Amino acid sequence: MEIDGEPIVFLGDIGFFRTHPFMPGCEPFGWIRQLEELEKSSFEIMVPGHGPLGSVKEIRQMREYIQMLGQRVIKALLEEKDARWVLAMPLPEVCRGWEPTLSRYQKNINYLFDYHRENAAKDVSA
Repeated sequence: MEIDGEPIVFLGDIGFFRTHPFMPGCEPFGWIRQLEELEKSSFEIMVPGHGPLGSVKEIRQMREYIQMLGQRVIKALLEEKDARWVLAMPLPEVCRGWEPTLSRYQKNINYLFDYHRENAAKDVSA
């Protein structure tokens, strides 16, 4: 969409800029794919559902955040650690300057533990 000749996109709940996204209930791999597509887009102005206006930079940060949390959780599961192990790690660099919504970060980690455990169980039974 263009408004006054400016390439702009309204992201709704796919966009959380400079704040921790709300991940419970999401499909993280699908979200990452959508963000990757937006990174390739020509939109210059991105209006998130949450946070200030942004650009491809903020899309990339969100994708990196979701990927980093997933990697930490999968590593913990492989090493038979729990969510507390991940939560004891320093925040990922990409989100250190974000709005301090640490309870959302904790909820995201707990959700990803449940998500990856459930999907690992499905993979084993298939």
